[in-house]
Amino acid sequence: MVEPRLKSYRNDEFIGYIKSSLELLTKANIPALSTVQTALQAAYDELELSFKINKGSLLTATIQELDARRDAAIRGILNVVRGYSLHYDENIKSAAFLIERAIVNYGRKIYALNYQAETSTVQSLVNEFENDADLVAALTLLNMTGWKDELKTANTDFENKYLDRISEDVVKDLPPVSELRPVAIDAYYDVLQHIQANNVLNPSPDLTTLKEELERLAEKYNQIDRNKTTAD
Repeated sequence: MVEPRLKSYRNDEFIGYIKSSLELLTKANIPALSTVQTALQAAYDELELSFKINKGSLLTATIQELDARRDAAIRGILNVVRGYSLHYDENIKSAAFLIERAIVNYGRKIYALNYQAETSTVQSLVNEFENDADLVAALTLLNMTGWKDELKTANTDFENKYLDRISEDVVKDLPPVSELRPVAIDAYYDVLQHIQANNVLNPSPDLTTLKEELERLAEKYNQIDRNKTTAD
């Protein structure tokens, strides 16, 4: 049986290989392999989590998107009220000025503050928008309540995801990938041994197909590894 060069694979290749192997095992759905498959899945889950944490990728993209969303809301509100500040109707102009002044009181570039500072600043601003009678009336007059709601929602969603990220930091004591790879390798070879044993004792088309698919997968990744070595 063709075996993968697991020790030579880069971390991302190694994790990709184990993931694809698990997908093949799940598709084959062979009861005799369930125990070793579960062990391999557990090793993979820890490995993937450690890899993502070390890469700093968990939730980062979502946090950045939500931060950009609330920044866009702040800029949008400012652009709208600055447009209304040129309005011919004095009531509309006054309402625009009142809203702009409320924002500027917290600084001219709220969107440039660090994550925590921007979160608390926006919370205070939204609180004013919702509880100051004059600001409530100004937002209503300019039909900008929707803008306020968007800013509030984006900021709340950001805060929740940011807290999730902090919670993830708690699990950073997870062993590094280098220490988890041997565990996954042992679990993978345990799977291979069970496939080979069952193929002798209880041969079946499903086992034969699984064995062939795993060999093709190993050949594919081994070729990637050989190409990488040649390139180096």
